Parts: sequence; structure tokens; C-alpha cells
Amino acid sequence: MTGIGKVLFVDPGTTYGQGGWQIARGACEGLRSLGVETELFPLSARTELMRASFALLSGSGRKIDYDDASIMDWTCGTLAERALLFKPDLVLAMKGTRISGGALAALRAAGIPAAAWTMDDPYELERYLLWAPGFDLIFSSEPRCLPVYEACGFSAELLAHAHDPAVHKPDPAAAASENYASDICFIGAAYPGRVRLLKAAAPFLAKHRTVLIGNWGAYRRDLPGIRVLDGFLPETEAVKFYSGAKIVLNMHRLPGECSEGSLDPEKIGAEGVNSRTFEIAGAGAFQLADGSRKLLPAFFKPGREIETFSGVEELQAKLARYLADDSLRAGIAAAGRRRALAEHTYAHRMKRLLAAACARRPEPARVGAAV
Repeated sequence: MTGIGKVLFVDPGTTYGQGGWQIARGACEGLRSLGVETELFPLSARTELMRASFALLSGSGRKIDYDDASIMDWTCGTLAERALLFKPDLVLAMKGTRISGGALAALRAAGIPAAAWTMDDPYELERYLLWAPGFDLIFSSEPRCLPVYEACGFSAELLAHAHDPAVHKPDPAAAASENYASDICFIGAAYPGRVRLLKAAAPFLAKHRTVLIGNWGAYRRDLPGIRVLDGFLPETEAVKFYSGAKIVLNMHRLPGECSEGSLDPEKIGAEGVNSRTFEIAGAGAFQLADGSRKLLPAFFKPGREIETFSGVEELQAKLARYLADDSLRAGIAAAGRRRALAEHTYAHRMKRLLAAACARRPEPARVGAAV
């Protein structure tokens, strides 16, 4: 079977500037570094443009009948048109939940395989399962979700998160700047499990220069003495805070947090690690991560390339230990960065993805064949 030389990569379909965009960029550059002709289809930008256009027409007094579904149908129609012109060997959709069934059917009729990288498993698994029938192959970052996909009749492969070396790298200027300096830094959403842990550790954290970045504004009163920056940062800015921190915390959210529907992610569980695990390591920062994810030691060796904790007491003990030992902290951070560069870039992930897609690539549809 011939290899994959051309890929049409579809962005996540979310608002421009959200976290998924940085991953999309990294994945595209990873494909290009492997010699694959890659085109990024701007699903997000086209959707936002259509919404803005309809809003302007509505504001002019003209009666416009539209809804979000009709906008997505139009945008995905242009995706199918672009695929037919570009003639890729594979359409790869990040997350995949924003591509219409009609567009996927058009790709299948043209003999163009489509794959989705479902990067929010197990939290969004129920939503992903609704869209999976349109794809030839599903890539998931959560191994516990693979049997669920396969039980529903879908082909699924494991594909972990990664980091973008062009973005996630040490920033010496930020490291020397007081604007980004901290003893302890955490960047991420205020999910209930994280809130409980940091509230319990608040007296210890307040004794050090601690900064929390994300939607933490509602918890300022519960975290006295801790610097809280409300709002989410572009990834390039997050890397500056990583570079300026002595210790960067990484706390995975619990499987059942921020999910809806009848399917219970908590019962499925979670073993895979988040993208932050690789991004912090790539930035050359010392990382203290919760040890709840079974696959973490397969990516980074605890105590040598990363450090882990379980519960508030161990968190505080390890924070105290590593804050007091600059050389030990620096050695582990440097080893983690070497491992991230050697094994955990988007180029590494895309190489694995292409091999799996080639192995499972369906035969091209015959002209006039039923689809």
C-alpha cells in the first residue's frame, strides 16, 4: 500500500486562540517535518466569519433565518469542496466533532479516508461516539476509551498528547523577569478536584511565591496570599510563566469532571496523561505532577525526569524538598526536556498516526459504488 503524502488537517472548530489551536499548529508542523504536504483547513475561522456576516445582515434590518447548525453545514460543505480539489490521502480532523455527516459522506464517496483525533477522552466520549461513524479511524489519547470505541464497531488507536518544540522551549528572558517569576505555578481550569487540593494546601502555598492562572477568580478569598491571574493565556505566554517558575504543578482533572450525558466517564476511568505533561517538560521546567495516571511512568521516569505526588501532604513535602534544592530540581527538569525532545514531539505522534492510518487505510471507493 502506498504511503500518505498529502494530508488535509482540520482545526478543532473552536474559537480562534483557544488551546486547541496551538495543538493544531504543532500537529501540522509535525506532519510537514516528515515530508508530508499538509494544508490546514480553517474550520474555526470560516465558521466565525459566517456568524459575523449573518449578525451584520441581521443588524441591518434584513430578515435572516439561520442557526448554528446551518452555519456548520455550509462551512463543512466548503471543507468537502476543498478536499475534492486538494485530493489528500487523508483528512485528519482534530477532535472531529464539528464536521457534518454530509461532508464526511462526500469524502467517503470520493475515496478519501477520514480520521479524528479525539483529544478530550474520556470527558467528551459520549459526544465523540455520536460522530465516530463518519470516520474510518479514531485516535484517542485515553487507552480506556479504545475498548468502548471498538465495542461500538469503530477502529481505534492510542495516540498520546505531545508538545511543539517551536513553542514549548525555555525562555531565558522570561526566566530572568520578575513579571513571570514564582516559586510555584499552576496554569489550568479550576475543576473541583483541583480546587479542593489547593484549598487544603493554601497555608503552605501562601508562604511561597505561588501563582494560579485560569478561572480562579471566584476562589481568591479561599486562597489568601496567593497570586491569582484570572483568565486563560496564549500558549506562548504560558511558556514564559513555566520558564519563570521554580516548580510547575500539573494536576489532571478527574474523569467525571465537566462531562454531560448518560455515559459516565468516571466509571471508564483515565490512565492517559494531559498535553500539559509534555508541554511543561518541553519548556524545560521542573514539573510536579499528580501520580494518578497509570501511563505517566511510560512517558517520563518519576524522580529522574519528572516528580509526582499523591495527596496534599506529599504535595507539600515534595514542594518543600525541591524548593530547597536548586541543583536537583534543575537536573530533573533538564532530563525531562531531553526525553520530551527525543520521544514526545508532534512529529513523533504524527509518524505513529501515519503508520496506523496506512495500515488501516480502506481501498478507494469505486466510481458509482454504493456508499
